Amino acid sequence: FKPQMVDQLPKVVKGKVSDLLTNVDERGKLDYVCDELDLHNVLDREMKNLSGGELQRVAIAATVLREGDFYYFDEPTSWLDVSQRLNAVKVIRSLAQDGKSVLVIEHDLATLDALSDNIHVLFGEPGGYGVVSGRKGVRIGINAYINGFFS
Repeated sequence: FKPQMVDQLPKVVKGKVSDLLTNVDERGKLDYVCDELDLHNVLDREMKNLSGGELQRVAIAATVLREGDFYYFDEPTSWLDVSQRLNAVKVIRSLAQDGKSVLVIEHDLATLDALSDNIHVLFGEPGGYGVVSGRKGVRIGINAYINGFFS
């Protein structure tokens, strides 16, 4: 599970990035993940001294490095610039290529397009009831969302 509020991580996780990632590397992919998410330059830094984007990349890395059958990412690309988003997509998609199930909550439509095989669209209003669509292909689902948003 990769939480949405990564800016809260330094309150829970103390110490150096390298200690965290080494401790959670159950899949033996630390070098791959650090290469793809450009984390080598922050490994010796304290969690409390990281920017929002750095915390986001560390949170993605820590999630991907754990062994699991199901992975849940809540808004994994917030705080990231475009190139970092593409790298995050590559790393998250690698889980599915390894036969893992992945659920991603994401609001960026371009990221969804690059990341997803299928999507469910949620319609509704805050504080009210909503509707969840059936499974849709990515482009059909994105178009359904856009049509619902603008109608």
